[in-house]
Amino acid sequence: MALEILLAKIIWVSKRKIFSPLVAIALLFPLATKASTPQEVTHCQLLLQNYKDSNPTASRSFDQYQQPNARNLETYGKIFSTKLGKNLSKGSLAIDLGGGRGKAFYELAEQTSAHAVVINTQANNQIPQPKKGVFEYRQGWVEEVLPTFKGKAKLITDVWGAFSYSVKKIEILESIYTALEPGGEAYVLYHPNKTPAIVTLPNGRRVGIDEWLSTRYPKIFSRGQSGDYDTKYANTIKIVKPKTPTELKIALEVTRVESISGLRNTLPSIELRESSQH
Repeated sequence: MALEILLAKIIWVSKRKIFSPLVAIALLFPLATKASTPQEVTHCQLLLQNYKDSNPTASRSFDQYQQPNARNLETYGKIFSTKLGKNLSKGSLAIDLGGGRGKAFYELAEQTSAHAVVINTQANNQIPQPKKGVFEYRQGWVEEVLPTFKGKAKLITDVWGAFSYSVKKIEILESIYTALEPGGEAYVLYHPNKTPAIVTLPNGRRVGIDEWLSTRYPKIFSRGQSGDYDTKYANTIKIVKPKTPTELKIALEVTRVESISGLRNTLPSIELRESSQH
């Protein structure tokens, strides 16, 4: 199993104040293997859910929230090198995946009169409604909530959100495409070192998922580089849904899942290969 499972077990044990030599062996034993199966990582995500949901910043206001990911709309624009919301009008649906405390999309609602939604595992219900537009949280996992917006969103963004933290990256990309209305756009931040998703081609060459997508589906995906200094080593993935769309099934399958663990983050490292089933 991966270090992600070790972290989950430590959290579980610490909350119950249980420790013994047998527990120590149970915690250390997973280090003997190199990688987790997708099923094990999914199980681990459930173990970590209580830890994520108990995040003490969930009830803080913008002014109190001091973590660096309280990014505003200007920062989002720098990251994706575009003016987000330029194509939005009153009532247009815009969705941010992850979104932290939602500051960027709160500003988006005020500036464009759009209906801005932030999907997050924690919901900050203390934020008042903006003077213009509508702002709301949808609490839950992106993999479960985003499909409910099929064909409705004009704009979707993900900045260190679900795409970075989930092992279901292909499912999330397909859900983003499905949730977009025809002509809608999505922007995803992707760090090839911190959250790698590597595709091994039939000839043995290894490429990042952003390069593979833009080559395989050039009318839908394009790749770029973050224009923000704090994320200058990250890449961006732009998704455009054609005005006459077809169903998207990404021809990739996961072959290996590992984790990159830290005190505050547990991020998956994923290896993929082309699938003959699509």
